[in-house]
Amino acid sequence: MSEVASLIQAYAAQPIGQWVLEQFDIVYELENSLCGDDIVVYALLSSDKLTIEKFSHAWSPQMFTLASASILAEQVQWELVSTVLQWWVSTMENRWLYVSPRRKRATVTALLALHNGLVEYLSQWEKRDYETILQQ
Repeated sequence: MSEVASLIQAYAAQPIGQWVLEQFDIVYELENSLCGDDIVVYALLSSDKLTIEKFSHAWSPQMFTLASASILAEQVQWELVSTVLQWWVSTMENRWLYVSPRRKRATVTALLALHNGLVEYLSQWEKRDYETILQQ
């Protein structure tokens, strides 16, 4: 088994952050219409709204989406909101996870939901769609 396959399998088998936060500023649901995955992300921001204090995700998406959401849960903790808003599929690939082109949409579902939730909450930036987030 490849290193990426082992990583995906491990994070999907024991997901990180798969629960509903009791307190949150952001809740955003997103459906991947290609595979039918549905995910809801939750985020609690710091009091100054500059960093993500807590992140979680809910529902039971397929293995790649679940693993990616779990990896994202580790990566966004205490990350600057302004930094996360600049993440693209290439950020995921360069920092922690590269998958085949046919799996890319599944791997960015949680990131796209978090991005759009932050945009909606902060009334800044612009929402993205799958086509946009997969461009860079």
